[in-house]
Amino acid sequence: MPPRLYPCFRDRDELAGAPSLGPEIQQALSESRALVVVCSPSAKSSRWVNEEIRYFRSLGQGERVFAYLVEGEPADAFPPALLEGSDEPLAADARPSGDGRRAALLKVVAGITGIPYVDLTQRDAVRRKRERNLRLAISASVAALAFLLYFLLADAGAPVPLGNTTRTLIDHYGLSILRPVPSDAQLQASAYALRTQILASNFTYLQQNWKSSFLPGPHNSFDTWSTAQYTAADFRSRSGTIAQANTYLGYLGTAFEPGMFHRNIRGEAYGWYGYSDPAPWPEAALWVGVAILDG
Repeated sequence: MPPRLYPCFRDRDELAGAPSLGPEIQQALSESRALVVVCSPSAKSSRWVNEEIRYFRSLGQGERVFAYLVEGEPADAFPPALLEGSDEPLAADARPSGDGRRAALLKVVAGITGIPYVDLTQRDAVRRKRERNLRLAISASVAALAFLLYFLLADAGAPVPLGNTTRTLIDHYGLSILRPVPSDAQLQASAYALRTQILASNFTYLQQNWKSSFLPGPHNSFDTWSTAQYTAADFRSRSGTIAQANTYLGYLGTAFEPGMFHRNIRGEAYGWYGYSDPAPWPEAALWVGVAILDG
């Protein structure tokens, strides 16, 4: 039993312009151990398909002719020579309504090799599973390589999608390969410098704009709320000095003077009213800032 059913000789449905089968066709048929006839209405109407079947039968190989039905019904697709004589051809129905192409191919192979069809289907199932596992392994390898390439590009600072987020995660877990990961001391120094800049910027804003944002009666500023939150965050970081804290307290005191209130961007009134007044109060943000500064 050969490991593969090769070589296979394939011809055309028609050999127009020739009075008989050519020497090449006759030699191929003489050297063949089996003849597979692809059956269809075109094959049935072809003179030369019939001639090839008759010639192959004349070589005493009538039992080695196999029909492979691809189109039409057997009566409309089987060449007349296929039904001549007493030998019944093995018919494999490759149509979707029949065995299907894969099962039909296995039936033909079973007839050619003499291996039981059940054994071939089991072997085919094992082979297909092995091929499927191989494809999955290749896909997983390609995905892993793509992820590694993305990781390296992001780590190198390339403008890839979600690059900044990825670099943040890389730095968080200390996984950088292409960039030096700063030490804790360097990160703390950088954070301290950044907080100092933010505090200085906010302090400058307070000096220039705080009192001008508070006017008797309603207006559209919401600086009271936002600046008090900035103040709380700034001094909670311990980046400010006592002198700056005292200055802050002086500016914040303006917000608690009688009659000072304003409206936020949604038009809601904020101010220092009595508890019976239904207007919302800014005391949550203001007193958090004051408590941290006082501490």
